[in-house]
Amino acid sequence: MKLKRLKLLSKFRGLPKGYEINFLTESTSNLAINPICFIGLNGSGKSNLLELISEIFYYLETYSLSNTTELKKYKTPFGFNIEYYLPKLTADSGSFSLSELASYTIDDLDKDILVTIEKKVEELPFVKVSFSDYKNKIDKSKHTHLINLLPKYILGYSSGMNELLSNPFIKMDFDYLKEIKQKTNDAAIATLEMNRLFYLDYDSSKLVTICNFIFDEVTINPIKEALKIKQLDSFSLHIKYFKKKINENYFPSELNQAIYSFEKIDLLFEKKENKGYRNKDTIEYCFNFQLNEAVIQGFKNEFKSAYHLFRILYNFHMINLDLVGEKTARKVRGASAKSRENLSDLIPKFEKDLLVFNVGSIAFKKEKTKDLVYFKQLSDGEHQLLQVLGSISLFESKSTLFLFDEPTTHFNPEWRSKFIYLMNQCVGTSQREQEVLLTTHSPFIVSDSKRENVIQTINGDSKSHQFPEVETYGSSIRFLLSRLFNQKNSIGEYSFQDLYKLYDKVATI
Repeated sequence: MKLKRLKLLSKFRGLPKGYEINFLTESTSNLAINPICFIGLNGSGKSNLLELISEIFYYLETYSLSNTTELKKYKTPFGFNIEYYLPKLTADSGSFSLSELASYTIDDLDKDILVTIEKKVEELPFVKVSFSDYKNKIDKSKHTHLINLLPKYILGYSSGMNELLSNPFIKMDFDYLKEIKQKTNDAAIATLEMNRLFYLDYDSSKLVTICNFIFDEVTINPIKEALKIKQLDSFSLHIKYFKKKINENYFPSELNQAIYSFEKIDLLFEKKENKGYRNKDTIEYCFNFQLNEAVIQGFKNEFKSAYHLFRILYNFHMINLDLVGEKTARKVRGASAKSRENLSDLIPKFEKDLLVFNVGSIAFKKEKTKDLVYFKQLSDGEHQLLQVLGSISLFESKSTLFLFDEPTTHFNPEWRSKFIYLMNQCVGTSQREQEVLLTTHSPFIVSDSKRENVIQTINGDSKSHQFPEVETYGSSIRFLLSRLFNQKNSIGEYSFQDLYKLYDKVATI
């Protein structure tokens, strides 16, 4: 997908009503992924822009899934106008229904689709679809058709502690948990889809890493080389749940099937039945996977792809949210888009013994050392690289939107200078037709970005932004620091002041 335009019809955190960005999508770069970089001084609203976009798509997702009796609650004081292109589609893509919107030919689907959505304050969204010479409006009574016009996935990541980007992702997690539980006793094996909004945190990064390294596609070679990792050596899975009545399942059928697959791969697994939390009978599976050739082939036979395995582990992980009390869950789901409360602070941290699903003992073989290196021993920068580049490698689907808030804060200068290069190495030669939006204070990233992909945010009540006056691609770091980051000195301020005093003394002699 590609963003074309975004306008606020109401104030949103630090962004004023009327704030507007017209994205310049005609890039001349030959890169598969050309990130849109938001730069600016601290407090200028860079992060607010990513938060706004995530809240917009959370709103549109829940609106499209609502029934007609619930529509009244979607007439909110939150207003926006957003336009974006969806990539070329095919009749079997599964992301677009041929019959739901209007009658058009298969040839029409070879055109990029422009989706225009306007949501005025205290009104329901107005949706228009355009491609080729065809234009169509979606009637509000058919709001469920909107679900086919949203990005397939929206991934969020933030390196900051005081972040609000995760809020809509957390709200969507609780909504998605309901969907998982509804499929628990389906007679047929129902495929569990991925949540559209997915947030990268420490726990989900474990899942991304395991799946990437088991299937060991060439797209993760840049990650392995940067971290000097030869291979994944081993990891464990623990699945623990309350024993229910006969003929009742705790998990949906696809997850039960996955447990059987794990049993086939780890022939030495342990299964325990005992008295658990609050004296309820529990069943616990302990799988310890040593990644030899047979085990790796077992995973490939049972799960087909890294993404397929990830989807299974992710759904297990989601069920941990069932431990959160209903009062807290209602508070999370009811939080408004403009809330300044970090919802992650509301989610309690449970002891490992209480978790339904837990991943542990992830160990790697690294170059130039015989000792295993465990996931928890990796540095912050190594974790950040596994999270950000790992997600780029894993999520290959077209129409995926990545929202990265300061994705290189823990990188050394060499990694910062290589970030966009490594990102495209993880994509390879495929044309992803994905959009990456990121905030940064790194001139290295700006130096690898075309001018039209660099957006400077402005402090205060300004309703606009600006593109750099100079070409950024290939510009020197010192030049960019001076022109875009208001940094005039090439040395630290403390030593600069000392040198300035020394210069004053010499000048008076």
